[in-house]
Amino acid sequence: MDNFMFRKFLNQSAYHYQDTLYFEIFICDDSTKSFVSEGSLKTSAEFTAWLRQEGEYTPKIPTDKIKVIGSLRLVIQPECEPATFEPRVLTLPHLDYTEMIQRLNLSYRTLETTNNVGPFLWSVTCKNGPDRHLQLLYRNVQGMKAGHCHGWELSLAYLPLTHTTTGFFKGTTKSILKECLERLRFTYKDGVYPLLLPSIIFSEEMNAISTTGDQCSREWLHNVEAKIGQPPPEGTTRLKHLTDLEDSLLDIHKRIVAKHPQTQIEVVKVFERTLQESAALDHQSPDLSKKRDVMHGTITFEKTKLENLLADVVVTLSRVEMLRSAVQNRFAVALADEQRISDKIKHEASIKFSKNQQTFSILGVLFLPGTFFAAIFSTTFFDFHPSGDGVISKDFWVFWVFTLPTMGALVIFLFWDYIYPGSEKFQCLWGLPKRENIVGLKNEV
Repeated sequence: MDNFMFRKFLNQSAYHYQDTLYFEIFICDDSTKSFVSEGSLKTSAEFTAWLRQEGEYTPKIPTDKIKVIGSLRLVIQPECEPATFEPRVLTLPHLDYTEMIQRLNLSYRTLETTNNVGPFLWSVTCKNGPDRHLQLLYRNVQGMKAGHCHGWELSLAYLPLTHTTTGFFKGTTKSILKECLERLRFTYKDGVYPLLLPSIIFSEEMNAISTTGDQCSREWLHNVEAKIGQPPPEGTTRLKHLTDLEDSLLDIHKRIVAKHPQTQIEVVKVFERTLQESAALDHQSPDLSKKRDVMHGTITFEKTKLENLLADVVVTLSRVEMLRSAVQNRFAVALADEQRISDKIKHEASIKFSKNQQTFSILGVLFLPGTFFAAIFSTTFFDFHPSGDGVISKDFWVFWVFTLPTMGALVIFLFWDYIYPGSEKFQCLWGLPKRENIVGLKNEV
């Protein structure tokens, strides 16, 4: 079944060429004779020869009296492009990849994990003929957007019969791969045991989830708490100030979630189970048993740290949500205040416009009698041309006799209506708004 799914995913995968290296550690019964071998594999022929340990890639044991008691053989790609961590992408030719899986006894399920994002650890004990061996997949890929993936991936196998650990380790330039290899070079003389490289990787991962980042988040959160109750800086509106605080809280939330310890706690659980499985494979080796005890103590310590960190993260996220709720409430109040001020400005402008219109209407009413009578007296029914040399007719007084009384009556009427604003008929007649409505609108503003 595994072989069928492997062939299926293999045929669906695209190949992207990447530089390939090899890294080997041979542990001898004389620890002073243990050595490291590493180099590049530029062609498929060189890659195949290394897998089969043929030609120049045959282990070079110093003397015949020296015996190899353990080894670590890795295929390494330390500078993979981000696109190579997208689903269904191979960094080795299909035939070379297949032979590597078979020769190094790696898991056929490696291609099935290319869709996983975040920390992932899986292990199983398998049988290869009469021999049992341990297979392990460990990866951490962040982001699945095209061209923006970054992370690393390790496929590992351990054969207890020969105490040989084999694997395929690849990572992007910014991954922890190079740091892990440096630590491996420094510690290999203490012996090579099945979970040495995974434990180094886990240690580097824990360094990435350091409490320093969490302390920075708490300090940043404390600053946001202090700014919420303060007035906005000079030159910044209240809404802009609250928007900036909301953005800061979102950044804090993203920073905490990106390094959430819960995923690493799940990895620790798999580590504990894998240690028990490896103990069942090498129960007769006191040296490996001692190393497993040391590793178990380390894993337990890291698990305790993660659990404490998880409790702190839960509290911090609760504070973030509480502050976001407070900021959103203040933002709603500020927005309502802004809307109220805007409405007041509109009301004041409307009242001013109404008063101006009322003034122009009154002026028009005052000059309406004169205009009316001037138009009447200018018709052919009346003849006011002067009979003498004067320019003004002697009957010009007739115009004022009609105009002034009418204008005076209008002024009295308007003054009376202003003092006694109870007569709605006259107000509606002239199209004027009710005085009490205008006064009430003024008081509201």
